[in-house]
Amino acid sequence: MLPGSLGPKPTANQMKYLRLLADGYELHYSTGIRFNSFAYFIKQGEKDHIRTRVDFHHKFHTWGWITPVRSDYNGTDYKITENGRKVVENGVTRK
Repeated sequence: MLPGSLGPKPTANQMKYLRLLADGYELHYSTGIRFNSFAYFIKQGEKDHIRTRVDFHHKFHTWGWITPVRSDYNGTDYKITENGRKVVENGVTRK
């Protein structure tokens, strides 16, 4: 990714998940050492979560939209970055 770039335009589905992250959710990804990999969005202090595709965190992290905040044997938690917030504010999606 080029310096100063916000990455590619997100799809409508990716924008939906970026908006969740901008609203205070974190993305949890489990590597699946004992079970299959899984990913979900969760808000601190809430028990409910929203399942998502396991490849989103790879793309979002590569494009600079999320950054890891915690990591342990249960997996890694990611939060949105300033670039991710700018993409949400821009609101432009791929057609």
